[in-house]
Amino acid sequence: MKSIKLIKLITTIFALAFCINAFSQNLNSFNYHMNLVPTGEVLNQFDTVYTYQCEIDLKKLKNIKTLYVKMGTKKGGDEKFSHSFTFGQTTELPAGTAYSQTDEVVRINIGEFFADEYWYEVVIEDSDGNKSTAKQKQY
Repeated sequence: MKSIKLIKLITTIFALAFCINAFSQNLNSFNYHMNLVPTGEVLNQFDTVYTYQCEIDLKKLKNIKTLYVKMGTKKGGDEKFSHSFTFGQTTELPAGTAYSQTDEVVRINIGEFFADEYWYEVVIEDSDGNKSTAKQKQY
């Protein structure tokens, strides 16, 4: 009799763990890339200035609270740009930035820079305070 209760208890624990895992979201499932949009401004007859736009595909993630975006000249650097954006908020942004959203894709203009090799980092945070792993890319 005790073994049957133990088996039922273990089965219930596994079922509960499966349900929790099935309904939790993987914050690391998002993707992003940088769009370079020419501003039309050319300096020194050679250097084109671009608006750098971070495009984040949230892949149906729910309850997103904050998007953290960094840009630097070295891995993990933020000397060019570093800011946290409240999900869905299009006002009260830092000067030179813009935020737009279409369905599950967020576009954040982070400023105007010359074309160069930069490091980027994006982290997302949900309303429970869980954060994704920092996704870094170099272009």
